[in-house]
Amino acid sequence: PSKDIHFVAGVSRDKFIGHSVARCLKFPDGFHYSGPQKLLLTLPAQPVTFESFKLDVALIVLADDIPEAAVMKLLDHDALKIGASLIQASYPIDRRYQLTGDTTCKAIWQDANLLATNCDTRTGSSGGPILIEENGAKRLAAVSVGVFEKSATIAVPLDRWPAIPLNAECP
Repeated sequence: PSKDIHFVAGVSRDKFIGHSVARCLKFPDGFHYSGPQKLLLTLPAQPVTFESFKLDVALIVLADDIPEAAVMKLLDHDALKIGASLIQASYPIDRRYQLTGDTTCKAIWQDANLLATNCDTRTGSSGGPILIEENGAKRLAAVSVGVFEKSATIAVPLDRWPAIPLNAECP
């Protein structure tokens, strides 16, 4: 249920700048949960089909604004090309309460729906932003959705998101 999903902004160890619960979740048309093909007890991440990555996004509409958290602008043009310099931010499983990032990665492959990067991704980084810096400002360009054979981070670029209205209206 939405009320059980908590969004905590600006986490740094035992401090944070704001909190809200989800008012609703919005999934893309055609989304269905795609569990692992086979459970592997030795891996914290489980294998899924490559095709499942392209719809592995959702929009969380928060019940309350978090005014202390800055709003990040979306990349509004096609700057996400092979070789583009990227920044990946996340709270991976080995550092859940400390923001980590890779500021040295690049876009290495793309198709009609997905982008691959050489960002250093750790388990638990899915859902983290992939940013592009333009004129001193960071802009959201894609969202990390997984890792391909431990060699590339897979992301869904914003300009290729499946049909999810990017607004605060709940169904």
